[in-house]
Amino acid sequence: MDGSPRAFVVQEHQVAPGDLHYDLMIEAGEVLVTFQLDEAPRAEGVVGRRSFDHRRRYLDYEGPISQDRGEVRIWDRGQVEDLEGDPRASSYRLRFSGRRLRGEWALHEAGERVRLARESA
Repeated sequence: MDGSPRAFVVQEHQVAPGDLHYDLMIEAGEVLVTFQLDEAPRAEGVVGRRSFDHRRRYLDYEGPISQDRGEVRIWDRGQVEDLEGDPRASSYRLRFSGRRLRGEWALHEAGERVRLARESA
């Protein structure tokens, strides 16, 4: 990636009653690199896993997901800048400029798990 600001979105994805996760999607060319987080992002950190890339149309989408895979609503969105690495790297530092997500964060992948946490100031 070239380090230019790109779009991101976090969608709250309600699959079924009691089955909720958050999809962090970061623009990367023609796709959105996606991470499925077990809960809403918070400074102390959240865990999840890498998911499949999504189409860019999900940057603004809210509503039902095809094939009865639940509904999504936008939890946050804005711009992201690469500080070190990129969304496809196993270690990625970034700066969010969203309504809720702001400042410098780190995304680290270990095996099949990822962890997103705010970096200390």
